[in-house]
Amino acid sequence: MQRHFTGKLTSKGQLTIPAELRNQWGLEEGDRLMIEIDDETGQVISMKPQKKRSIRESVGLLKTNIKYDEHAINDAIGAEVSANYLRSIER
Repeated sequence: MQRHFTGKLTSKGQLTIPAELRNQWGLEEGDRLMIEIDDETGQVISMKPQKKRSIRESVGLLKTNIKYDEHAINDAIGAEVSANYLRSIER
């Protein structure tokens, strides 16, 4: 079964996503959508929520010949979080 939805385009080119879809997809303000378009026809192939990735999920996403050490990354993140915390309580 296919369902059809309509949205309203604003003068700024922003599209209002119908509430039923926002609720179904769990969308909140600031969330992004991935829209896939057929290059030949210009038709929308799919539209779905774009998952937000944490820094940890992004490690290794880009291909490189550089080797990385996951423990060193975790240590660096921990050191930065600690330094930020210390700076915030010194104020």
